[in-house]
This record gives sequence, C-alpha cells and structure tokens, in this order.
Amino acid sequence: MVRLHQGYLHLLLQFACRNCQITYRDAVEQNIIFSELGTIANYIPRCSRTDPKLNVCALQSTRKALPRLVRGDKEYNLPRVEPIKVPELSLQVGNSFKMKMKQVQISGIGNSDVQKVRFDFDNNHFNGNIYGFLRSKSKHSITQGFANITMIRVNFTYDFDFNIVRKESQEYIEPLKPTVTFKSGSGYVDFGDLISADSALGQQVNQFLNDNWEEAENELRSGIAPAIGEIISELRSGIAPAIGEIISSIVRQYLTKFSMTDMFLP
Repeated sequence: MVRLHQGYLHLLLQFACRNCQITYRDAVEQNIIFSELGTIANYIPRCSRTDPKLNVCALQSTRKALPRLVRGDKEYNLPRVEPIKVPELSLQVGNSFKMKMKQVQISGIGNSDVQKVRFDFDNNHFNGNIYGFLRSKSKHSITQGFANITMIRVNFTYDFDFNIVRKESQEYIEPLKPTVTFKSGSGYVDFGDLISADSALGQQVNQFLNDNWEEAENELRSGIAPAIGEIISELRSGIAPAIGEIISSIVRQYLTKFSMTDMFLP
C-alpha cells in the first residue's frame, strides 16, 4: 500500500523516475570510543570458540544482546543507534524534481529478528543476517512537513573476512573489507501535508483529475506502479549505506577494543 494522494501520484508520472539519485550526508556523527574496561558487558553471553555449536550459541547471544546494545551503553561508550540519525537525505528525480529530507531518524533495528551469526575460523570469515522492518521519519524540504517511510521484510546481511592479529600478547579479530547488502520486500510512504487535498497543490490537481478523469485514470493505472516502485527503491538505496556505515564502525571499534579472550570462552 502506497499512501499518496492521487494528485501527487499524477505529478510523479511526469518525472517517471528514470534518473533518480539519492545521497546521504554525515551518517555517522558520533565519535565511537570504547572505554578502557577489559571485559565485555555482562548482558552479552560469551560462547566457546572450540564448541562445535559455536554459531548456535553466537546466534542466541546476539538475539539476547541486540535490544540492549541498540540503546547504547555509557559505561562502554557505546552510541545509541535506536534510532539511527542521519542529518540529510537528498532525492533527485531526473532534472525536474529534487527533495531533501532532514533530521532523518531510522528505527526498527532493535526489534529485528537475528537469523544468522556465523564465525568461520577455518576460513577467517564472518557472516550475519537480520530480518525485520525499518521506519524512517524526517522533514522534507518542499513544505517543511514530515515524511514517513516504512520498509517491510527487510533483509540485512553483513559479511567480512578477517585476520587474527596479535597485540600485547592478546589476539584480536581484524575485519577486512566488510560488505553490507540490504533488500526489502515492500514498503509505503506518507508525505503528509505535501499531498493534502486541502493544500493548493491538492486542489489544483484534483480539479485537473475531475476535468480529465478518463485520461488521468488510464495514466495512473499504467504508469504509477513502476514510478513509485523506483522512487521507493532509491529511498532504500540511500538509507542502506547510512545503516551499513554505522554498523561497520561499531563492529570495527568493538573488535579493536576487545580481544578474543574477552569475547570467547576457552
């Protein structure tokens, strides 16, 4: 379900979204610094690296810890990432339509279902996967109103190879070239007062639709699905790297601070 007024949908058809571009700015504002405490938080259960069921244990541990981790932890200087805050997202449709979304807040990570956490120490590889929904709330630049975007059935995967390096008699995991993939099954958008029937834009477009209904109906039926689909796709593409950058930063700093002895049982 795409919650947009029909008048605004008709205007979107003029842009067709054949050349959409979306960018984000300064996704990570926090200076992520871990404390000098030598052990991980007690709400993160540790697993044995030599346990044949290590990855089962790691999955259960991550599921238990995630809702707590996203709230941040002052003792360990962990930043709060629920919601994730992005100062600005910019959407451009061809050369005709530009919109900036500011004060973007992305929520839902903490309620996600962690489906996979896999350490492969034979091949020095890590793979994790979470599944859920994301909700984005921001202000848009056209009327300074609010824009809400919800992405459903989000599949988020985080992979990296790693080296095991030795520092001061301790072993640490050093991630190499982490990659993030991000897909969502569906979603809807709500641009609030931008598409209100009481606004001047809404009244003008409604009058046009009333005067040219048969032609407008055919255009809407044939063209709106791909246009809206592509715009939502571009919005997803802009949100994904913001989330990926923040998660990568936290994981990298976490692995730099805590040794394998801190993270794993014998």
